[in-house]
Amino acid sequence: MNSFFKRYWKILCLSAGVYLLWVLGWLIYTKTLCPSIMDHINGIQWKPTNFSISYATSALDSLIFFTVVGLAITIISIKRPEEEKLATKIEYIFPDADSDSPLGKFLGNKISALACISPITERTIIIQEISEAYGAIKVMSKTNCVIKNIHNNHHYATDSMSYGVKLDLVEIDSPLLGEVNDISVLFDLHDPSKNRRILNGTQPLTKANPEFSETFSLKLEPGETASYLTAAWIWQPITDTVRFTPPRYTEAQSVKLCNETQHVIDIRVGIPNDEDEMFQIQPGRMHEFEVGACVPGEKIIVHFESWKLPD
Repeated sequence: MNSFFKRYWKILCLSAGVYLLWVLGWLIYTKTLCPSIMDHINGIQWKPTNFSISYATSALDSLIFFTVVGLAITIISIKRPEEEKLATKIEYIFPDADSDSPLGKFLGNKISALACISPITERTIIIQEISEAYGAIKVMSKTNCVIKNIHNNHHYATDSMSYGVKLDLVEIDSPLLGEVNDISVLFDLHDPSKNRRILNGTQPLTKANPEFSETFSLKLEPGETASYLTAAWIWQPITDTVRFTPPRYTEAQSVKLCNETQHVIDIRVGIPNDEDEMFQIQPGRMHEFEVGACVPGEKIIVHFESWKLPD
């Protein structure tokens, strides 16, 4: 509640209190209420005039009417906390942050962003090729991130959704060092016209252009869910790690590691808030594991510990 409404509420309560005292005074004066007071002041034989009795009765009727109507309007107009607009909720939590002030807008944007979460993110990491001669590994990453606006009555809108890939340059016998294949947002599987394909075609990554970044807007209605899909592959030094960082609160992640090479690969995965997981993947096989809740900044880190051709 900002300062204007606080002043208005104080004036309203003060006015109602003064009027209540005025009516009580007249009721006492006409001996309608606490007659012993007036008898004590003016004597037992004192009687109020008909005008004062009529005026007191009228004032009492007005008080009852406005009290009943005021309570009815108040009850009707009172909203449950979850029904209030986001700006109103922020004003209640942060009394000094008017919704139109820079601070109020800043808090509104931050809180709105926090309410966009991912109930589940599915990651598929495909190890496609290993070049021992160049000390390089070709890795494809596919992500299906389900995103949901958990606001009950406020849309989520941002102009800063982004996806990017940056190469760690390696020497390889190919000018093509990577490729971004897909960036899209699916709102309705049964109505493709509602879906958005952010990337048209593919985006090659080379020594001359080793980096790709795309920023786009996204809007979700209250309670709306969408699937955010990305796919890309790159060549990287085999001693480097593969890292995944959720940009929003993520309740659960499902990770698949697929080995399409001819090598046996030993892998260690650093998992946020848990012990590292170590396993071996045979050629043509896969390994799947689950990761619990993560906040932005917490990373899943894949280490390629060793690799060799089968005996």
